[in-house]
Amino acid sequence: MKTLREINKEEIQNESAGWLNNLRQKAYERFASLGFPTNRLEAWKYINLEPILGSAFLAEEGSAPSLSFAGAAGQGFLLCDLGKALRERETLLKGVLGASCAAEENPFALVNTFSFRGGVFVYVPDHVTLEAPIHLSFTGEGREAEPPVFYPRILVVAGKCARIKIIADFIGRGQGKFFSNAVAEIHLGEGACLDFLQVQRSESDANILFSTNRFYLKEYASMNAISFTQGGGVTRNETSVEFEGQGGFASLKGLGVLRGQSQVFSHVAARHRAPHCTSRQFYKMVLSGRAKSEFNSLVAVPKGSQKSDSNQMSRNLLLSDTAEAFARPQLRIDTDDVQCVHGATVGQLEKDELFYLRSRGFSKELARFVMTYAFAQEVLEEVGEPALKAALEKLTEEEIRLSLRGVTK
Repeated sequence: MKTLREINKEEIQNESAGWLNNLRQKAYERFASLGFPTNRLEAWKYINLEPILGSAFLAEEGSAPSLSFAGAAGQGFLLCDLGKALRERETLLKGVLGASCAAEENPFALVNTFSFRGGVFVYVPDHVTLEAPIHLSFTGEGREAEPPVFYPRILVVAGKCARIKIIADFIGRGQGKFFSNAVAEIHLGEGACLDFLQVQRSESDANILFSTNRFYLKEYASMNAISFTQGGGVTRNETSVEFEGQGGFASLKGLGVLRGQSQVFSHVAARHRAPHCTSRQFYKMVLSGRAKSEFNSLVAVPKGSQKSDSNQMSRNLLLSDTAEAFARPQLRIDTDDVQCVHGATVGQLEKDELFYLRSRGFSKELARFVMTYAFAQEVLEEVGEPALKAALEKLTEEEIRLSLRGVTK
């Protein structure tokens, strides 16, 4: 086994078709020019990469993915293993798989590009509506000896005016260690609509979950994305939206419920490369123990993108004196006639609100729970699938009750 630092060119998966092998080579060359990040870079300032880069991982075939779709699909709809799609549907993948490889700034995303062995491909033709959600589940099993590393890859292509719902579920099993380095590329055609829910659940604080989600929106495409994170050791989620045509809309929301020494790092970017586009970012974290979170957000509006509309908000609730939350929403505006605002809050439960509930007959414990759960509920209520919403609400309730044990203030 080798540490991640010891990645070399000979390990590139070069048994694939010529165009894919060229993509892997380009990804490696880009990675070699960047190198692994350090804490001197703003995007990696708060995360300690040494335990990750210095650990030896054993590459596995995949993280036990399962695919399900319970609805009736229109003609031409595809849901299949990415490896099969590379063999049988090559023309659908060229130009969209690794689309931003040459400009990719995340070295871990590049490592996935030249290392992935499997994944999922979803193709929805023009004007096809999928009423039922597509459920993608990736399960990683940790080990004390020879911990595995997985490189899940998700590629979604939705045609003109297509409508699609996707649930990406990442589950960490066992008490051993593993590293999951996932990448999702989602291309939305003109007028396409997407609901995307990413769930990360871990049984061990030894699990390391990295995800890189890249969304590309053509004219008048719209998307609603929600991320939910519970537990785990170190979780880093990087999400970007590229508006490639006017009139696009993107809503990005996130909720994390963390205790112990869990750490979640959320990096979000919306690039308004076309006029009349709207983006919304709304992230909440509930932290107890020595948990730590980061919200690093960027909205970029280059010249010519008039009538851009964006809003960034990060709210963090600290249930202990040792929990930490860092929030850094940023605006980079190079044009006029735009509406862009941002904000962030970090604090504890409001004493006046606690007093109000106590005066209405609530016990201290119940008052704290009600206020904390209400804080989280604002994001959970946006989950559109009833069964999954109920499961996440139950999980959130359990985690909050555990987080509030021992809280006296």
